[in-house]
Amino acid sequence: MEPLSLPPYKRTCAGEMVVHYGEVFCRVPDCDQRRTTFANTRNMRMHLHTHGVIVAPTRSGQVSQGTMGATIPWYQSFFVDREEGDRDQDDEDHQDISKEDNTH
Repeated sequence: MEPLSLPPYKRTCAGEMVVHYGEVFCRVPDCDQRRTTFANTRNMRMHLHTHGVIVAPTRSGQVSQGTMGATIPWYQSFFVDREEGDRDQDDEDHQDISKEDNTH
């Protein structure tokens, strides 16, 4: 299975990187640790500082329901696109097999 293709970071109007709740993978291009799973978002945010970027601040404490509600669809979008690609590949594979069956 190939790794997920993650989008680039969005930035605030002040140029700060926006990190979503629960993120544990660095998305900085050419980072040696892009495939490293950080233990938590805080550790990943600290890692981003090694790239010399400023990370947009987040509220401390418990995550709000609004933040959770906005974050879940963002994560699901990676898998919806991937599942559609998998279905397309399955369809192509099935068509290839059907063509082979008709040639005998």
